[in-house]
Amino acid sequence: MKGQNSKTALAFALAMAICLISCNDHAAEKTEEKIIEKAIDKGVEKLEEGLNIVFDKARDYYKEHISPDSSQVPYYERLEIPQSKKKLKEQVVEHKGYTVSYNTTWLIPNWVAYELTDEEVVGQVSRADKFVPDPDIKGRCSTTDDYKGSGYDRGHMAPAGDMKWDAKAMEESFYTTNICPQNHNLNAGDWKELEEQVRDWAIKNEKVYVVCGPIVKKNYATVGANNVAVPDSFYKVVLMYRDGSWRSLGFVFANKAGNKPLDTYAKSIDEVEKLTGLDFFSVLPDDIENEIEKNGSFEEFER
Repeated sequence: MKGQNSKTALAFALAMAICLISCNDHAAEKTEEKIIEKAIDKGVEKLEEGLNIVFDKARDYYKEHISPDSSQVPYYERLEIPQSKKKLKEQVVEHKGYTVSYNTTWLIPNWVAYELTDEEVVGQVSRADKFVPDPDIKGRCSTTDDYKGSGYDRGHMAPAGDMKWDAKAMEESFYTTNICPQNHNLNAGDWKELEEQVRDWAIKNEKVYVVCGPIVKKNYATVGANNVAVPDSFYKVVLMYRDGSWRSLGFVFANKAGNKPLDTYAKSIDEVEKLTGLDFFSVLPDDIENEIEKNGSFEEFER
């Protein structure tokens, strides 16, 4: 009996020892996990600090070496907002990064207008990539489902690449009021190339003013359950202040595949106004507006 008790005690002691070792190992693992988590948090913090330093240095470099002094650009309130020469079915909504005139019949924008500065171009916000209906629209609004299986891209008017300066501006650029059914080749090709060119102009000239949108024919096709209008073509007009004077240029792209140099799409603002029924940059003094809107030369605009 005594021997049996000794064996029992020995077994109990052994079990306790194993339990203690296991508990110590578990505690060590927990401690190690906490150390790793702290190291990761610290690393992320340092990375964010580093990115902020790089961003600040890039902004300072653009100001010092590329962008002209901001005081050189005359100020006109709401310069980018066009006026319509005809009655439009619209709701006008101001978002953080752009203003949109939304056509309540077509369920696409009449126009989207915004100012883009050199500082905004070098923003660090990640692309959103989630299209949603615009919560500020009263009544019908297109949905991303309208585009599924249509053969068309959800083509941005105000591009996400111009909204990297603010998370809210980026999110709102994915409202369906800012997109149109657009040919994939155009969206990923020449239209995208112009978007990149506009950003380059903004960097070199401190800021640019942009208005863009669709041109819809009377007998237009539609996509989706909401019958979203398919544009026949797209326009974009750009205004900038350079070397002491205003310059403007327009572009028109057919909504189809193709690849051409950007200067082949160039039009005068006067020509784009005839196609759209809109009056662009109308707050400029008439003599300046009338003169600059005659230009249809890409080379002259950049000179």
